[in-house]
Amino acid sequence: MRAAKEANDLDAELDAQDRLTSARIDLRTYDEAKATMEARAKQPARPADPVEAYIAGRTEQTAGWLRAHREWITDTRKNQKLTAAHHDAIADGLSPDTPEYFTHVEKFIGLRKEAEVTEGDSVQRPGARRASAPVAPVAGSRGSGSSSDNNEVRLSQGEAKAATDGTHIWNYDDPSGQKKFKKGDPIGVQEFARRKRAMTASGQYDRTYETQ
Repeated sequence: MRAAKEANDLDAELDAQDRLTSARIDLRTYDEAKATMEARAKQPARPADPVEAYIAGRTEQTAGWLRAHREWITDTRKNQKLTAAHHDAIADGLSPDTPEYFTHVEKFIGLRKEAEVTEGDSVQRPGARRASAPVAPVAGSRGSGSSSDNNEVRLSQGEAKAATDGTHIWNYDDPSGQKKFKKGDPIGVQEFARRKRAMTASGQYDRTYETQ
């Protein structure tokens, strides 16, 4: 640019200005790209495997079970049923990661069948007789939870299914702050039973599910 000015060459001076402007734009672009790359490098890498991404942050026992049953993560419908099984186990008072919890979940989703019952020389296989209707304990109106017979409600198979398959869901998060459920979760058999008892007493209960 200096040489162009000394030679009084306007075209050469304008060309030099254009190249200088372009170089400054390139430098700014490179600086921004460098800052972006450095910021990304500081972020923890996310697992490429969607199963591992789903498992991340869970307990060792739960992670081990999920790795052994990957399809219950990758299959959307199966994953929804697994979620319902988890909340049903919690509603029954089972603690996650315990043998009883995993047994309950596996029975709920159909991975584990009822054990054969041997009486003398006869063997009764699952399905040999009609399963009895589920009986759910119902907590008091304020969660007091009396254990008397009046606090047990018998549910039909259709009612138990509707309580856990997403037909009836919570419309709000657990107000107690204990995170027992969140908005959109199935209400579970215990809450279904509580609602059935209250609505039956007021004559408002829809008995459609009782026949299923």
